[in-house]
Amino acid sequence: MHFDSHIIDIRDPSWGFFILPTNAYSLTTLLLVVFVSLLTIGIIANKLKLNLFLSYSIYIWHSIFNIIYIIYVYYDKGDATKYFFRSLNEFHILNAVGAKFIVSFTAIFSQFFAFNYLSVFIIYNLIGTIALLLLVNIFINKKYSTDYKTKIIILIIAFLPSLSFWTSAIGKDTIYFFGTSLLLWTIFNLNKNILVKYFALILLFLIRPHYGFIGLAIFVFFDLVLSKSTIKTLYVKIFFIIFIVLISPFLFNYILNFVGYYSVTGYEHFHLEGFLNFLEVRSRYGFSEAFYDVYTMPFILKLISLLFRPFIFEANNIFQFIIALENLFLFLLIIYLIYEKIIIIIFKGIKFPSADRLTLYTYTFFYLFFLSISVANYGIASRQKWMILPVLIVLLLTNSKKYEK
Repeated sequence: MHFDSHIIDIRDPSWGFFILPTNAYSLTTLLLVVFVSLLTIGIIANKLKLNLFLSYSIYIWHSIFNIIYIIYVYYDKGDATKYFFRSLNEFHILNAVGAKFIVSFTAIFSQFFAFNYLSVFIIYNLIGTIALLLLVNIFINKKYSTDYKTKIIILIIAFLPSLSFWTSAIGKDTIYFFGTSLLLWTIFNLNKNILVKYFALILLFLIRPHYGFIGLAIFVFFDLVLSKSTIKTLYVKIFFIIFIVLISPFLFNYILNFVGYYSVTGYEHFHLEGFLNFLEVRSRYGFSEAFYDVYTMPFILKLISLLFRPFIFEANNIFQFIIALENLFLFLLIIYLIYEKIIIIIFKGIKFPSADRLTLYTYTFFYLFFLSISVANYGIASRQKWMILPVLIVLLLTNSKKYEK
């Protein structure tokens, strides 16, 4: 999303803020944020038993793209600028979902502590780095004797430019990636702590309710159906099932209203025809030079377009070319990992996955399905594919027997 050309440039003080510190307080708080960020990385590396040099290398690499992003939005006036500008005067509690959640979270620092633009960017950069460390920690951990091939793959992914770029800025992508990494890390490394797991799922819902709702529904369903039950937990499950049945219509109606189903289709109630029409209209929201007509594609091409386009021969500038090189790596990686899984199935047979892995497989399927039919822009795809790629990669890289309790 971009600002109209008549809006004053952020270099003008009438915006209400400057990028760089302008007084002793903003300079002091900036230095404090940098110091706390460096200290936090060290503490987390110690807690996760990660190599300190590796952890700080990831942080420095991530920070480079944080700076690039700041320069990018300085001229392009992207969503990060809008969120910060709104956060100076807005704070939402009862309806803090979607963009309002980002605005309200940003306001904690920009409005209540009067941190400047650069300081808040560094805070989001720290959140994105922590998410990367959690993802890396799933594989690089003394508890698991992960092979070097897997470690190399996950480290390459951790240093992919577009991943660090999109998860270093003020915005939904950074927080969503953190929630996804926390969810995965909790399942594999925290003894399946249900409180942390549902904190991550609720966080995903608050950022993007229409996708977060899918995740919550899938995990709640599998936790209620597949988890072991005693007499005591059976009563709790029955209570939650009744509660979910009662609130589901209201929650579903809220999601439809949030994504604009009623305003786009003109329907007063949910209809399959209206939903299909809504998906077609929504797929054309990102119409630009980077647009591709997802509505006329077969499903497999929609999926490939979401995860692996633009291809190298489709790149029109240096940024698209870098992303295209990443996409080529990701394409070859996914194909190779799927090939490995097929070979294992051929020689060892199909084994029914554990409850957690079955949940994640279902989660991945539905996310890939809805993203592939609603995203029709290379730029949007390069951001939003990271909502689900970490889950897909973790599922393909982890050996179920080794990683399950």
